[in-house]
Amino acid sequence: MATKEELEQELAKARSDMKLMASMVSDRAGSIAGTASELASEHLGDLSDDARRMIDEAMDEGRRMRGAVEEQIRSNPIAAAAIAFAAGLFLAKLLGRK
Repeated sequence: MATKEELEQELAKARSDMKLMASMVSDRAGSIAGTASELASEHLGDLSDDARRMIDEAMDEGRRMRGAVEEQIRSNPIAAAAIAFAAGLFLAKLLGRK
């Protein structure tokens, strides 16, 4: 049977080992969190770049479409006016009060 001193020494050793293990787990968790944070930041940056590129492409396409519409209006002004008038009537009917 172990003496009281031996039990206290073993208990102290166990506490020391537990503190060491807790420290190691904490360090490892911090390392993993840091790596995850770096990866998330990197992917967020990539997504941000992709979003900017997509916005630029959409803006360019909008400018091209605007130019095409303006050209159609210049080449067919009477038809454009008739279409605008018909669209106005349709919206007035659609949004009009009953």
